[in-house]
Amino acid sequence: MACWVKGIRCKMTGDQCSITYEMVCSHMKNIYDKLHVANMNEVVGKVINQLIVIS
Repeated sequence: MACWVKGIRCKMTGDQCSITYEMVCSHMKNIYDKLHVANMNEVVGKVINQLIVIS
């Protein structure tokens, strides 16, 4: 999630974490479900508001 808060999206996140794009998408879906959100903007907003990720 730290990558997403910094504005780094799926393909680049996968590259930085050495995982496939498909794996990133799978993780994103699980995160959406757990946070009860529908899109990336809501994830980032929730993360920032709740200080889930610190730098």
